[in-house]
Amino acid sequence: MTWSERQALAKKRAEDKEAASRAAAAPLPVRRTRTFDHPQAIARGVVVEVEHPRAGKIKLLAPAVTYNGMKMPVTRPPPWLSEHTDEVLCELGYDTQHISQLREEGIV
Repeated sequence: MTWSERQALAKKRAEDKEAASRAAAAPLPVRRTRTFDHPQAIARGVVVEVEHPRAGKIKLLAPAVTYNGMKMPVTRPPPWLSEHTDEVLCELGYDTQHISQLREEGIV
């Protein structure tokens, strides 16, 4: 990994941490149960339950749009933090040795 690549990743990581910090400090409460129990969500059928490998059965909001009268199915649960990091880095052209180096350096 070049110096400029390390700098770019470090900058992105710092920006992500700052964004997460701002989001955590947001003054608006999240009321998931209210959303899932809302009459409109129930009437539209957008509340679905899926099995998550770590969390067990969880409720999600399915896509509300339809195409030709067909709803888009929820086919899998949401990923956990960094679940697809290796796949994404491989798609970006990084080899497994390079990804291992990024992990050793604490970049990913």
